[in-house]
Amino acid sequence: RDPSLYREAYIGMFDLSKGILMLQIIHHHTLNRLGGMEYLLRQQPEAVQLLLSPLNFLQYGFIPLLFILCGYGVRLQPVKNCVRQSLRQLLPPYCCVALAVLVLTLLQWLLLKGSLWERLLYHVLPLLLGYHAGARFFGDAIGSIGPLWFVLSYFLGVMYLNILARGRPLWLQTVLLAGGTTLALYFTELPLPFCVQQVLICASFLFLGMQMKRFRLHREKLRLSFVVPAVLLCVAASRRNGYVDFSINAFNWGAADVMVACLAGIALFFLYLRLNVLQGSLPDGLRWIGRHMMWICCIHTVSDCMLPWGRFLRLFGSHTAAGVLAITVINTAMAVVGCWLLEEIIKRRKSAFSQ
Repeated sequence: RDPSLYREAYIGMFDLSKGILMLQIIHHHTLNRLGGMEYLLRQQPEAVQLLLSPLNFLQYGFIPLLFILCGYGVRLQPVKNCVRQSLRQLLPPYCCVALAVLVLTLLQWLLLKGSLWERLLYHVLPLLLGYHAGARFFGDAIGSIGPLWFVLSYFLGVMYLNILARGRPLWLQTVLLAGGTTLALYFTELPLPFCVQQVLICASFLFLGMQMKRFRLHREKLRLSFVVPAVLLCVAASRRNGYVDFSINAFNWGAADVMVACLAGIALFFLYLRLNVLQGSLPDGLRWIGRHMMWICCIHTVSDCMLPWGRFLRLFGSHTAAGVLAITVINTAMAVVGCWLLEEIIKRRKSAFSQ
């Protein structure tokens, strides 16, 4: 046992956690094609629901945890520098995803015909607007930006934090962020571009990660006296019709759901950090995925939004679990291979440039 692997700060300390989260997200998107994990659980007998109810802990906590981990890397800096740096990092991958979606949309139209305008409206317009709210408002008329919402929300959230928090005392930063979260929750039923609500809500999780780093909470011991009540709270909330989906701004209990999700994210933080003691090919593979988290999100956006996974799932008939597993494995493989190819291309270009 080496406590430094999960109690000391070092570069890459969250790679394993991020890798696990990427797999969770890909699996979560597959389940969404069947109505989502919460819906599937409620279709089971009461005894099975009770047995599987701790899974709601993951449903509540994985998005807050992802932003908390990213918050560890946020630095407050002059606003102009922050905006310039964030846009430099955001725009190239975002534009590449938009271009890939446009090309695949045109290819679909050439192969399958139909209305080109409707295809552009559904697949391309959301990327131009940075819009992600699923089918809540426009049904099948307009799609969403898929997992790319996280990338967009992260960079816009960093800019928002630097505007709001820099130079202000901690208590005022907290009050302003809480006000922004409250405002976002009030307007969840309003379809807004550029993930405005997600930015306002998830920036609070980024800020929480910053403060956890500041006070070195990663050095605290795993306390079951905190984790167990957090799990039970998530179970109780879901049994009482609580539900969170940060990607589409769906919160059945409003602020109460966000607070439960925050507690779940903190509990997951300590649980996943303990896994850093794991060594070997599989944990190292997950760490590699975690290091390429942003690339994974971009590649998975293209595959998740543009490929006919619903039709593929129907090929399995009543063997739904096998279909879910197959789609999860294929999506993961596509993302990993895509990242590997990009990495090799970048290495060769750098090598050629250095020569």
